[in-house]
Amino acid sequence: MGAGVERVLGDPEVLRVRIPFSNLGAGQTNCYMLHDAGEWLVVDLGASGARGRRALAAAFAEAGVDFSACRVFLTHGHFDHAGLLAEAVSARVEAFLSEAAFDLRQPALRAAVHDRFLRRMLAAGASEDDARGYAVANAEAVAFEPGARPWRFVREGDVLSVGRYSFSVVGTAGHTPDHLALYEPRCGVLFGGDHVLMGAAPSVDAFPGSEDGLGLYLANLRKAADLPVRTTLPGHGEPIFGSLGPRAAEIARRKEERCEDVRAAVARLPECGLETLARTAVLRAAPETWRRLRPMARYYALLEAFAAVQHLCAQGRVRRLPDEGCATWRYRAE
Repeated sequence: MGAGVERVLGDPEVLRVRIPFSNLGAGQTNCYMLHDAGEWLVVDLGASGARGRRALAAAFAEAGVDFSACRVFLTHGHFDHAGLLAEAVSARVEAFLSEAAFDLRQPALRAAVHDRFLRRMLAAGASEDDARGYAVANAEAVAFEPGARPWRFVREGDVLSVGRYSFSVVGTAGHTPDHLALYEPRCGVLFGGDHVLMGAAPSVDAFPGSEDGLGLYLANLRKAADLPVRTTLPGHGEPIFGSLGPRAAEIARRKEERCEDVRAAVARLPECGLETLARTAVLRAAPETWRRLRPMARYYALLEAFAAVQHLCAQGRVRRLPDEGCATWRYRAE
């Protein structure tokens, strides 16, 4: 097919177009178009921007997507999966997503979210300039405006039917608090978003408060591994054929090794801060090397360290020390 459209599956018929984005580096997000019995479902859309918008519009035209009989499903609200919703899809089209995704991206909350993030980065040990740079890296351009379109909130166990196919919603929080997947048990197809990827171990967002986002992610990895999946269509990269068990086990192993690295750093550097953990345990970089990195790269290292230390605290293996007048978080191994 033209316009970059590929047929990646026949039962059900699924077409794919890859939409470019740039963040820490250049990449592509898979947008899937499922068609059966005159009905369409589009899964994820790609990042905002003129280049992606042109690619998506051309793909929709090439595939013949009928938006009068179409719905959109968002696995999560990250910019590279939901950014083109307002730009490329008619406001009449229903969008299915988790209520958490909608709540997290309310325009009215942006100032409060920005302020809370800045305070968290300062507590992690970042300078004010660095904290502002990290805030830019963390900022999501995606906003879900109330009343902008028909929003449909779904959760674990809900079913979306497309022609002859019935997809169950699977809760897969971890990469983000709002992450969902779609599973069709009859044909064994999973639209997995960023829950399981072949090219990378997905990052785990900073969950609010002391919630153990990594622990939740690992539990939902096991859930995905237990599904009798024949084909997984991920948010990035190529389809994954067969059981997710081996890849899920590999990702879990890497995450657990990272936790061990972080705990060893806490034991070696008593009462150290989160930025020190990110530098020494995640990137293993000298201070001068750390300072030369782009804010986005340092931000992702902080995110990895934060997820690991929250998990270790939840397990009782690391303790966050009382502030005692110190503005920066400090940790100690138990």
